[in-house]
Amino acid sequence: MTHGATEFDFIEFHDGTIERIDRPSADEVVIVFDHLYVCVRQGNDHAGWSYRAELVLSAVTSFTVDGDMKLDAPTRHGQVFIDDGEVRDEAGEVIGLRALLDATDARTFSMQYFSPTPVLLSADIQRAKLVLVEAVRRIEDCYLSGTLTN
Repeated sequence: MTHGATEFDFIEFHDGTIERIDRPSADEVVIVFDHLYVCVRQGNDHAGWSYRAELVLSAVTSFTVDGDMKLDAPTRHGQVFIDDGEVRDEAGEVIGLRALLDATDARTFSMQYFSPTPVLLSADIQRAKLVLVEAVRRIEDCYLSGTLTN
C-alpha cells in the first residue's frame, strides 16, 4: 500500500515494535520495525498509519546493547515495544524522524525498549536514514495541534 502524494506530519518511535536487528557489515546496523506510527496528510485528511520501516545506521563505530535482548519475547500484544528513541547530531540536538527520511549526518543513536525487561540500544554513527517500507494499516485519525517538530 502506498500513499502517493502525501506529506508526513510526524513519525514516532514510541510504541513502535522491532522485528529484528540486522548487522549487514561491521559498520552498519539496520533496525527493522514491523510497526512505526506515522501521521500522514493527504489533502485535509490526517491519518495515523502503522508502517513497516527500517532505520539504517551507517559508519557505526560502536553499537552496544545494555540488557537482555530478546526480540521474540512476548510483551505488549506479543511484541517488543519501544519506549523512546532518538538520533542526535554533532551538536547534541535531536534530529526529527521526518528529517531522517533523507540520509542525514548524525553522531549518536539511542533507543529503549522492553523485552520484557528494559533494554537500551546505543551507537556512535556518522549517518542515519529512515526508510518507510510499507503502509500496513490505517489506525486512527490524527488530531494535530501546535507546531510539529519531528
